[in-house]
Amino acid sequence: MLLGKIQSGKTRAFIGVIALAFDNDYDIAIILTKGTKVLAQQTYERLVDDFKDFIDDNDENSNI
Repeated sequence: MLLGKIQSGKTRAFIGVIALAFDNDYDIAIILTKGTKVLAQQTYERLVDDFKDFIDDNDENSNI
């Protein structure tokens, strides 16, 4: 659980932890966020942007 002020780096911190987990052979990450549509959309877009290369690689390999 992360708690901090706005723009304090919470998202960057948990993205780093997720990346480290994926580097250590974890296959899935579950992210719970505050129940506002705006924050959920913002978090989703940030994750898609930060993990775009990995998502693309996974999509390409799923057709094999």
